[in-house]
Amino acid sequence: MVVIYHSCTVFFTPHTYHLSEGLSGVLLLIASYGYLGVPIFFVISGYCISATAQNTLRNRHRVSTFFIRRFRRIYPPYWILLGALVPIAFLVYYFFPENAPCMRLSNPAHLHFWQWIGNFSLTETWRYHVVGPSHDLFLKPIWTLAYEEQFYALTGLIILLMPQHFFRGAVVISLITLFCEQVISRFGFRFTSLFLDGSWQMFAAGIVVYYKVNRANLRQNRFLTGILWVGVLYCFRHPSLLLQGSDDFLNCRR
Repeated sequence: MVVIYHSCTVFFTPHTYHLSEGLSGVLLLIASYGYLGVPIFFVISGYCISATAQNTLRNRHRVSTFFIRRFRRIYPPYWILLGALVPIAFLVYYFFPENAPCMRLSNPAHLHFWQWIGNFSLTETWRYHVVGPSHDLFLKPIWTLAYEEQFYALTGLIILLMPQHFFRGAVVISLITLFCEQVISRFGFRFTSLFLDGSWQMFAAGIVVYYKVNRANLRQNRFLTGILWVGVLYCFRHPSLLLQGSDDFLNCRR
């Protein structure tokens, strides 16, 4: 879904396509909803990492083992991709600047030192809250990995601090996130691209599904089903919540 969406973003202009435009209009209309693959991915990630966390606790693995396994699944492939794309971007921007926008890659020569650190460490979406200039993602879709990174960090923190109460720890973080999103943010505090902006709830939905399928009794099952439906309906009423950190996606849709 996401690959199809990105492949068609060049056609997503302020112009609105209609079914009356024929097959091309129908296909573009369908492709424009491919961005929903991202929140689906986050929910699936919440489910899978819950299973991994339970396995870590059940087998009494160290929390460092959890982090090492997450690290090697994300960073080495990402760094290989980054190493391949940076030279290509340099060449295109230097020799074929008129074609550079088609790549949707930032000009490597214009990135600040701290922006490189942020891109290399997958912290660029929120790094500017701490140090350096505003954010500039060299490879735009890595904003999803930045959220994954935060989710892994919080999951590891729960394993470390609340090993006997993993799901309660997830509930605590969910409540804190809801409070920040619904209350604190109204006083002008910005949590852009941090899990506190509400994006945690998509991962939390996956955790709820895992608990519902593997741990819940009949009464809990019914209660959690209701919680999930409330979340789905809330997202339909506030669709921007599904892509809190994706300026790239949202700008395309505008």
